[in-house]
Formats: sequence, C-alpha cells, structure tokens
Amino acid sequence: MERLTTTAPRRTATREPVPTRAVRRQPLRVRVGQTPKADRESRYFDYKVGLSGDHEAYVTYCSDESKSFIKDRKTGKVEETPTTAGSYVLYNAKLARNAEGVWQTTDIASNRGSDECRP
Repeated sequence: MERLTTTAPRRTATREPVPTRAVRRQPLRVRVGQTPKADRESRYFDYKVGLSGDHEAYVTYCSDESKSFIKDRKTGKVEETPTTAGSYVLYNAKLARNAEGVWQTTDIASNRGSDECRP
C-alpha cells in the first residue's frame, strides 16, 4: 500500500467505520494529457463519502488507470503499457474542515491492484 501525506499533523487514533452518506456509481472521466507524466485518460468511480462529526470526512474511490500512460515531455513519446491488476487503484482519503469551512485532504492512502476496483 502506497501512502501519501500532506504537511498537516498526523493523529494516532483508532478510526471507527463511519456510515456512508453518498455513493456515486457513474464514472467520472478526467483528461490528464496535459500533465508532464501522463497521457490519455483515467476513470474514477465508486465514490463513497462518510462524515465523522462536523469537521472530519472520509472518502474512498476507485481509479482505472488502464488507459493512462507515461509521456516523455521533451520528446512527446508515450510509453504504452499493458493493462494489469495494478492498473486499478483504491484510494482512501481523510479530509478535515478548516476554520474558513474549506475541506482539505489531510491523509491519503492507495492500494494498487485492489480486488474491490477490478472489473
């Protein structure tokens, strides 16, 4: 499991499962061809959002990266790779509401090759 964190302070507390408030079943398509490292398209689906009090939320979603490829920015050459189990990624994000009421991601973890996201 890959782990990415922001500069926000980390808390070591046991997290209780939170009730699911919303589920998005329709896939969201994002064009990523303008970024320096990727070309083509990533698809995001199966959103689940849970609230824990007024200032904390948890979001899980799947990503289909089977049509996203590495692109060399200098040459413009795209390195196409075959679709594997690792092309499907489960993300778990923790968000906190700041003093201005804006939701910010404070912690995120990914699980590449997750059975939950594979077709």
